[in-house]
Amino acid sequence: MTQIKVCGVTEIENAALVATSGVQWMGLNFWRQSKRYVDRMRARSIVLAARKANPDIKIVGVFVNHSAKEIEAAVEAAKLDFVQLHGEESPVFAKRFGERAIKAIAMEHAMDVDRVAEYECPYMLLDSSSPSRGGSGVTANWELAAQAAASREHVFLAGGLTPENVGDAIRAVNPFAVDVASGVESQPGFKDPEKLARFVQAVQEAQ
Repeated sequence: MTQIKVCGVTEIENAALVATSGVQWMGLNFWRQSKRYVDRMRARSIVLAARKANPDIKIVGVFVNHSAKEIEAAVEAAKLDFVQLHGEESPVFAKRFGERAIKAIAMEHAMDVDRVAEYECPYMLLDSSSPSRGGSGVTANWELAAQAAASREHVFLAGGLTPENVGDAIRAVNPFAVDVASGVESQPGFKDPEKLARFVQAVQEAQ
């Protein structure tokens, strides 16, 4: 079954809802320019609330061109399971995070499919291109994403996914997991219970 990652959680009270909604992954954004930014201490509280509700939830920190020291400090402070590198991080930089690394690459051109092969990360995330580095609501290029996903076992598909189109996206790309942020929100950072429930149902029905 296709797994689900809900990214950009910002509210402590919202974390339990997300963690018990039928998803397997939850993302927190540590990039200051993001409208879903959380600092380390707030992230720690969100993680505690999520894990109390669902001990099996996997927590991902999203970083954009942060230093290794900054990332490691956030991992320690918030007790993150994975780090999502959403900037111009090199294959060498990504490799230092070993099994925790998820490298995001925007699917714009045919050369981006080739870039996926350059990384030895256990997970890759295929997104649309946007200045906001995710959470823009812009749909990724599913044709290119399908090409990239065919060569990797654990690929997340992100970019403009909603309860209305996620089924088509899964059938087109066949990803390991789908990643949603704005598509289940009532406002940036707050995940709407009804939208989230419909998204989870749509993913389940697409299997």
